[in-house]
Order: sequence, then structure tokens, then C-alpha cells
Amino acid sequence: MYNRGHTRGFGLIEIIISITLISVSLFAFATVSRIAFRAVLESSDRQRGGFLLEEGFESIKTMRDDGWANISSLTLDMSYHLIFSEGTWSATISSQLIDGIFTRTFILREVFRDTSDNIASSGTSDPDTRRMEIEVTWEERGDERTMSAVSYITNIFLE
Repeated sequence: MYNRGHTRGFGLIEIIISITLISVSLFAFATVSRIAFRAVLESSDRQRGGFLLEEGFESIKTMRDDGWANISSLTLDMSYHLIFSEGTWSATISSQLIDGIFTRTFILREVFRDTSDNIASSGTSDPDTRRMEIEVTWEERGDERTMSAVSYITNIFLE
């Protein structure tokens, strides 16, 4: 004999299991999507930070190309920010927020040369060379992230 009530109950259980599986799958997909989206944003911020770091070096070189006095007149070991105004780059002590997220600073340090004219930790001060330290910081998920790099800049217009 065929029991019709038993079949209806089994169909209801199948529907509940199907809805549960679909719900769990959608929740998992939403969670993975959220994590992937956050990873893309963080990667994008790191990439933008790298570009700002590179732009910082190029900006200081442009300042140098406009005249070594733009570099030599800056106080050594002091933190500066870069600002682009009226078609030229310049240094300022006023904090500059970039894209509402990033802060870029740079410090120029004295460079010493040894008796072989190599850069050294001590020796004769080289007034035509500066050590550039650039740092880009931003906040990511409540933590401060930092990228930094070091290079040297020289007075290529020696007379």
C-alpha cells in the first residue's frame, strides 16, 4: 500500500535541506566575496603607496632640476611634505593628505665621503649630495601601514 502522508513529509524534509544548502552556499559566497573585495582594496592601497613613493623621488629630482638651492636650502634631518602648486613642486612642513588617505614625508640627510670619495658614515661632508628618505603612510583596517625607501640626490649642475 502507498502511504500518501509519509511522502508529503519526505518532500518537506527535502525542501528544508535544499533551502539550508542554498542558504549556506550563498552565505559562503558572500563571505568569500567580501574577503576578496577587501584584499583588492588593500592591494590597491599598497600599489598607490608605491606610486606615491616613486612620485616623491621624482618630485625631489624636479625640485633639484629647478635649482640646487631648492634642495640645499632645506633644513637637514627635518621632516617635509611635498606640495604641487602652480606647476612646480616644493617642500612644506604643513601636513599634506593625499587622496584623503595617504601622508608622504621626506627627510634630507647629510652625506659624508671617505678618502676614496665613497659615501661613508663619517668623513668629509659633501654639500652637493643629500640622502633622501621618503615615507608613505596610510591607515588600513585600523592599523597604520608604511612604505619607505632611500636614495641619494646630487647637484648635477656644478659649475
